[in-house]
Amino acid sequence: MKRIASLLVILASGAVLITAASAQPVIDGCWDPIYRVLAIQNTQTGFGDSNLGAVDYANGSELDVAYGIVKDGWLYLLLAGNLESNFNKLEIFFDTRPGGQNRLRGDNPDVDFNGLNRMGDDGSGNGLTFDPDFEADFWIGVTGGGSPYRLYANYAELGGPGVGLYLGNTGAVSDGVLVDGNNPFGIRVTINNSNTGGVTGGTGLGNGADVMTGVELAIPLNAIGNPTSSFKVCVFINGLFHDYLSNQVLAGIDGGGNLGEPRLVNFGNIPGEQYFGVPMLHSISGRVELRDWDAPVIDIPITVELRQGGYTVRSEVIYLDPDGNYTIPDVENGSYDVAFKASHWLRAVVRSVEVMDADVTGVDVSLTNGDIDGDNEVTLFDFGALVAAFGSVPGDSNWNPDADLDGDEEVTLFDFGILVRNFGAIGDE
Repeated sequence: MKRIASLLVILASGAVLITAASAQPVIDGCWDPIYRVLAIQNTQTGFGDSNLGAVDYANGSELDVAYGIVKDGWLYLLLAGNLESNFNKLEIFFDTRPGGQNRLRGDNPDVDFNGLNRMGDDGSGNGLTFDPDFEADFWIGVTGGGSPYRLYANYAELGGPGVGLYLGNTGAVSDGVLVDGNNPFGIRVTINNSNTGGVTGGTGLGNGADVMTGVELAIPLNAIGNPTSSFKVCVFINGLFHDYLSNQVLAGIDGGGNLGEPRLVNFGNIPGEQYFGVPMLHSISGRVELRDWDAPVIDIPITVELRQGGYTVRSEVIYLDPDGNYTIPDVENGSYDVAFKASHWLRAVVRSVEVMDADVTGVDVSLTNGDIDGDNEVTLFDFGALVAAFGSVPGDSNWNPDADLDGDEEVTLFDFGILVRNFGAIGDE
């Protein structure tokens, strides 16, 4: 689990503006800013390093980076790299609920010319075996080729009888809408095969970081069991008939050649996890009281920091509704100290906010007024700033909006009274 833990830290490391967090990926086979890194390839490809640079045809297959996010009831995945246009298979398995298949059985739905069962038990007790803590529940297979180029997708809910569907086909760099199939969930898939970077050909260690094109999917959560907590995904490249497993697995195998016959592969015998985690995102909400402020609160920017272990893992600017309510969206599971700071108010920190597979409500704070110079203390420096602006209104040369502590667009004795009342106060660090 070390790899998953480290990746989840990476995911939270950037500052994300609330406007960006509200967006959704555009399904076109390319990276979007909302995506988070879920896994990075660490092994050169044994299935050819594509150098064509075309959006449709590729002469090699590699899995460089898994990007993803869960948003508004959908899982968005970008599996960056290449899928050779010789009908190599991209196999995607999902572990979203208890009781799936750790070793693929041979009685799963007959889909893609029984390709799923080609990886399963043939009656001799073999079958592709996942890591010990991975039990597959659902599968999506993607393949492409032909002239003109088409991308094809299949789906299965594992088990007998289970459900197996040919979802349909689409072109390269399309919007992912599939035609001529049976797609009750509205799953979307497309490809941009133009990558020429990422890992090189071979069997040694590699680094797939920074590749931003590949196979992109939009999958409604109800197609994969409606998970409500973080889940796991295993992805790999397979041969034309689902019969020859490459060395391109996410998260990678730490170097080595192609794995060969799928029925004889046991990911549990390979160091590390041959899957990656997908965090479910939740929200933190509550109310912010801007003390001694008599004007509307909706135009007051408030900087919010999510902190873990003493470090800020996310910072963004939020705005309140007319009643002072706020929501911080897209928060991963974890324990956070949540810090709030507005212009001339002192910082307040709510400690140990636990986000665990559910939205968190009632995280309320009250901010103390009087910090005119923004140093998180009410001191003589603030008194000096108020004196300098005293008697001013907007448009005056000495107007300072941060000295207008009550929001009445004048710096008066009322503001002086607020400063005196809170003099000496210090905000949370």
